[in-house]
Amino acid sequence: MSRFVNRLVLVCLIVFSACGNLKAQNSTPPELPAVRKVMEQFVQDREIAGAVTLVADPEKVVHFGTTGQADIASNRSMTPDTIFWIASMTKPITATAVMMLQDEGKLSIEDPVSKYIPEFEKLRTKDGKPVKVTLRHLLTHTSGMGDISSDEAKSCKTLAEAIPLFVEKPVQFEPGTKWQYCQSSINTAGRIVEIVSGELLPDFLAHRVFEPLGMKDTTFYLTEEQLPRLATSYSRNAAKELEPAENRILYGKSPTSRDRFPAANGGLFSTAPDYLRFCRMILAQGEAGGRRILKPESVRLMTTIQTDDLKTGFTPGNGWGIGWCVVREPQGVTAMMGAGTHGHGGAYGTQAWIDPKAKRIYILMVQRANFANSDDSPVRRGFQATVAEALGTSSSANSSPAAKAKAARPAPRPTLANVPYGDHPRQVLDFYQAESKDPTPLVVFIHGGGWVNGDKSGVGSANVDRLRKEGISVAAINYRFTTQADEAGIRPPVKWPLEDAARAIQFLRSKSGEWNIDKTRIGATGGSAGACSSLWLAFHDDMAQPESKDPVARESTRLTCAAVIGAQTSLDPKQLRVWMPNMKYGGHAFGFRKPAPQGRDSEFQRFYDHREEVLPWIKEYSPFEHAGAGDPPIFLDYPAQNKPAVVGEEQRDPTHSAVMGLTLQEKLRASGVEARLSYPDHKDDQYANPTEFLIAKLKPSSSGG
Repeated sequence: MSRFVNRLVLVCLIVFSACGNLKAQNSTPPELPAVRKVMEQFVQDREIAGAVTLVADPEKVVHFGTTGQADIASNRSMTPDTIFWIASMTKPITATAVMMLQDEGKLSIEDPVSKYIPEFEKLRTKDGKPVKVTLRHLLTHTSGMGDISSDEAKSCKTLAEAIPLFVEKPVQFEPGTKWQYCQSSINTAGRIVEIVSGELLPDFLAHRVFEPLGMKDTTFYLTEEQLPRLATSYSRNAAKELEPAENRILYGKSPTSRDRFPAANGGLFSTAPDYLRFCRMILAQGEAGGRRILKPESVRLMTTIQTDDLKTGFTPGNGWGIGWCVVREPQGVTAMMGAGTHGHGGAYGTQAWIDPKAKRIYILMVQRANFANSDDSPVRRGFQATVAEALGTSSSANSSPAAKAKAARPAPRPTLANVPYGDHPRQVLDFYQAESKDPTPLVVFIHGGGWVNGDKSGVGSANVDRLRKEGISVAAINYRFTTQADEAGIRPPVKWPLEDAARAIQFLRSKSGEWNIDKTRIGATGGSAGACSSLWLAFHDDMAQPESKDPVARESTRLTCAAVIGAQTSLDPKQLRVWMPNMKYGGHAFGFRKPAPQGRDSEFQRFYDHREEVLPWIKEYSPFEHAGAGDPPIFLDYPAQNKPAVVGEEQRDPTHSAVMGLTLQEKLRASGVEARLSYPDHKDDQYANPTEFLIAKLKPSSSGG
């Protein structure tokens, strides 16, 4: 009995220390009943053996729950201090170590790796061309380095022993030009920490990160005392039963064995309370308990997108920071989070995400080895969606209305899925039909992603359900990317995504009889690049070709209205620089791709310098050029705007700044066109969000306005 009591006291102390001031919470970790219910269902369905779930803000824990078993055979229950292999959730911690050394002036992420590891002078592409890889490339997965095999990794006892194996592998592409998840690059960063600090990585992290933060159970090598608390890993077999699975980072060895290198890419074990401490430090801009771990500017660098418009990650709508995945456009599994949310998952389903606008931290600890996509598992979706429903969707008033609309659940099943409107695999759409005896208005969703990534799945359930409830059908389209246009020699590359959007509108009109659509009432919506496409359609003269033999081409491209989020209203570099001196977006749309290893600054400058050469293209494809009298009503929402919109001032996020909406609104209003602008501290006085605007304009008799 005394051993049980001592164990219970230990668990309570862990919970108390991790979760802040629990006296204010009746000395008991709070638990959201809805989260427990959904986790219990996942256990019952044998998706997982058990889970530890935690939701917190900077001051308090909102939810802390344990469900199911840590080990099925012994009937050992999950507890608050159960230890998990967190796999790639190690990567943000490795990045933290690098940034600490940069803060101390001991390295720079712009340095070539060869400055610290001379063997990297030998690094070559497949065709023998020498390449320069920087620390930035390592930490953003843009190095192009090749990964080593499991057998090769198993032979290494130290990070130093792994370096020659990394160097032997040919580089897959010019560093900085693509994103490709790379384990060897993160392990190289870990080795640089050792070289610069003069300490082995486990020692550096222990006394520079884990001890200051109180992360007592976070380690590469478990102790014999910790081992009984380790959750067993499981795979789900064809019979939908769970069976034990090997931890692949151990190579058949004990978790206590030091006969393996400390994998900077994914070797750590931890607990939910420990990882909360780390996340709270990041959310507090590098400070914990009055002690500074990182400079605020380093945290901002880590947790904002550093990969420009490259397609990144394992779910749509993301970019990459320094060691962190960053949500660019919430959708799908991230729909309930705000833009700018950052986090990382692990191979066996563990997840940790920080929503800085909502000041909310989500931590999910499970050990399931064979999810089809551990970053998009049904367990992660269920956990986050249930929290969002229970607490209100992320970021409250500061979150994107699109994110709010999509937060509760993934989009419902479409009435018709992947209907082709062209010959290319990307020219497909989903159709969500509203029930009605009469022809229904239609809203067309055009996804964002810089015209280089993203997917129609970002349409979001709440938006679709709300519109269909009002008798409005919805279509969500995919389109060809500018990168694909580049490869095909199309000039300008933006021609493909914009003209695909027009073709989709025409195709949908051609289906009006078959799909019960009122072709006289069609609106468009979308975020970022999808918003720009929507505005281009709204303002452009009708592109119908009445004499065409193609019946689709004879249909109109004009819209009844558009309601957009974070729209780029102009693609003219000269105009944009006048509006916002720090603007650097848009060159890729006209073929000015950044030359590696430079970034958007170089890309935009080339665009700016060659503006006169591409001016006819700008006049054709920039929405601002077409805006004027006779255009449909517009709703412009900029939820990320963090200060008054003033022309001529630098903006935190110029690509999605309300300054672009302000200038467009002025032009449209001068032409007698209704144009509504909404952003934090400047809300529209009539419409709460883009969805309500669309309902009001497409169904004037509805109460939605």
